[in-house]
Amino acid sequence: MPVIENLQQINDIIKSIALFIQTDEEIRPDFLEYMKTIGVNPASGAAFQSACFTYIFERNLGEEHKSILKIYLEKADLKAAEKKIVKALTKAVSSVYEIKKILKNGFEFYNIINEKKYDVTSLIKMTNFRGIGVGQYIVARIFNM
Repeated sequence: MPVIENLQQINDIIKSIALFIQTDEEIRPDFLEYMKTIGVNPASGAAFQSACFTYIFERNLGEEHKSILKIYLEKADLKAAEKKIVKALTKAVSSVYEIKKILKNGFEFYNIINEKKYDVTSLIKMTNFRGIGVGQYIVARIFNM
């Protein structure tokens, strides 16, 4: 599958998960309480989006402490390729990275925690990273596809 199609599919899955947390009977009340607790209004744009990502990747629910992604996997009717993406997202690593090189569609990162280099492809346009340069540090969540 071409990279562009793969990126589009990943973005579609992430949008689907974001919609899921806002509409699922089991998750919606907890999500709304979470947003209220941290003081984020759904109309606040970027802050709301950032809070959604944090909720999706960090929140665990119920007595079994299931992750949002695991609950999504259980409830959503997904094709094999979509399941692969969600499973990859469950193994995402959030860390602090030094930017070693800016690539056409991503970065070369150096993880200051485990001292490994990573070539990453951005899910958003590189123009969103204007003003970020080599030698600077970024907190990012990466996953392997």
